Amino acid sequence: MKVDIIHHREDIPLDDLRVVYDHWHEKLGGRFAPAWQDVDMVCFPPRVIPMCLVIDTRDQPRDFVFRFLGTGFTDMHGADFTARSLDDLPTPGAISVLREQYNELIVRRRPLIHVVRVTANNDVSYTNTAIRLPLSSDGETIDKILVAVSSHRNGILIATPEARAAEMESLN
Repeated sequence: MKVDIIHHREDIPLDDLRVVYDHWHEKLGGRFAPAWQDVDMVCFPPRVIPMCLVIDTRDQPRDFVFRFLGTGFTDMHGADFTARSLDDLPTPGAISVLREQYNELIVRRRPLIHVVRVTANNDVSYTNTAIRLPLSSDGETIDKILVAVSSHRNGILIATPEARAAEMESLN
């Protein structure tokens, strides 16, 4: 897995994710992060919205709760996890990785990009690129995280919920 801080929009390798970052960046208004209320997902490319998440961050104990879960994730997991904890996901291996990535964003207080490349047993290559953007209601505390994911199979965008669900089914 490759992890980078996003310093410039050119650090984001995919146009659709750049649009999400550009919108987030436009809403900064001199702050380190905009508030969730400032974000207008209607400005995102339509094929990106199903693969977006907004996660509430909670302290004592640290927890991450899904505020908005795009339909791509609902299709992928076969359930809607809105208002549920990260710990409720049916993929235990992913929980620890995601928790680490979300905590990293909170510590660094900067947008991050995570790229995961996997080659399946059938020599099919999958690449998931996720941008994680901090959100702050009070201008100090990261209380939400905006995530946008782009998934590719052998370099071709898996753009529809049906295609993503079929890909997930083929891996099982």
